[in-house]
Amino acid sequence: MIDPEQVDLGQLKATLGRLVPATAREGFVVGRTNLRDCAARELKCSLAMAEQLIDTMVARGFLRFEEPAAPGEFGLWRVADD
Repeated sequence: MIDPEQVDLGQLKATLGRLVPATAREGFVVGRTNLRDCAARELKCSLAMAEQLIDTMVARGFLRFEEPAAPGEFGLWRVADD
């Protein structure tokens, strides 16, 4: 089991940005789920732990959801510097 305090969020941000393409980050729920699942795989941790890390990354500005530009479009999860 990993210690969430020991996870380098900057490194995780870079990993998510590299491994989760923009098309897989579309939509609030689907995109966030894909980011969480990738974090769990890469860190070899539970989905619950990965969800906590994603919450922390959102709160600290590493990840943000960009609302859709027009009705009928999907929003997009952005990785900081993305």
